[in-house]
Order: sequence, then structure tokens, then C-alpha cells
Amino acid sequence: MIVIGLTGSIGMGKTTVAKLFADLSVPVFNSDDAVNLIYNQNPEVLKFIKDNFSEYEKDNICKKRIAEIVFKDKRKLEILESFIHPLVRSQQINFINESIKNKNPLILIEIPLLFEVGIHDFIDVVIVITAPFEIQSKRVLQRKDMNKEKFLNILNRQISDEEKCAKADYVINNLEIETTKKQVMYIYNTILGNIK
Repeated sequence: MIVIGLTGSIGMGKTTVAKLFADLSVPVFNSDDAVNLIYNQNPEVLKFIKDNFSEYEKDNICKKRIAEIVFKDKRKLEILESFIHPLVRSQQINFINESIKNKNPLILIEIPLLFEVGIHDFIDVVIVITAPFEIQSKRVLQRKDMNKEKFLNILNRQISDEEKCAKADYVINNLEIETTKKQVMYIYNTILGNIK
């Protein structure tokens, strides 16, 4: 079984590309969805946040408020990630083990910070999604609760697009959906062909 790691900076179109692979019957694990599940279903998260962030005043999980705290303080972001990332990694490993049992030839794990947090040891093939900065910026700034300062702050936490592309096995230029579909199809067929 081949484990594909799909990554790229914010606004590059990871979700779009992951869906294209899912349409080819490739099982997909979305790390952002896993984080949301952890926030919503793990009571230890709220306790951890209240124990470590004295300014967190809510009695439930409010992702917007958590984001406000950690984006202003890199150390607090690191503290939060040190708690969340192992929980996500555990879910990723469970997903891989389940896929092995199901004899899936390919699976895809969408990991926005694949290189930044160094969790690519179980990845066989890395795909990086890229797009020109102008397009990336336009996509991101259309999102709810997003502004230029927050966008640049997120970019500063990630390694550069150029560095990600240099580390990739495949790069998808996500400008126009039909071209992106062709690139996905090419990668899918190439990886499958290498298995046989």
C-alpha cells in the first residue's frame, strides 16, 4: 500500500485535490477534520487549554478565541500543538492500519503542516499543491474571519512554497480545475503503475 501525503500552504487548494483523489476511490484522511473532531469530542482539550492559557475564559471550546490567543504568541501555539498533534497522529496511524486491513492500494493523508511538524516518516509519496501568490491571497482573503494580518501570520509559520515544492515527489499547479484534474489523474496512474 502506498501512503500519499498531500500538503501545501493555506489557500492552495488541498481540499479540492483531496476530493479529486476521493472521486477515484482513494480513501482520504483530512487532518483538519481530525483536529475539529478532537476539539468537539475530547473533554481533555478544554482542560488542557484552561490549564495552560490563563486568558482563556470560556467554559466550552471556541476555536476562534483559541486562534486569537495562539496566533499572538508563538510559544502558546507550540504548547497547543504539542497536545493536539500526537492525537491527530494517532488517528492517522489508525487510518493507515484500517486501510491495510482493507487492502487499499493507495490512501491519501491531507496534512497542511506535513514538513513543518516533521510527521512525514510514514508517507511514501509527497504531493505539494501550489498556485501563484496573487491567486492564493485572493482565495484566502475571501474566507470568513480572515484578514491580511492573519494570513501573513499563518504564512510566516509555514515553510515557503518554493521549499515545499522542492521537497515534493509531485507538484500540482492548482490554477484551473480541468488542468488540476489532469494532473491528479496523471499522478494517480503513475503511482498505481509503479505498484504493479
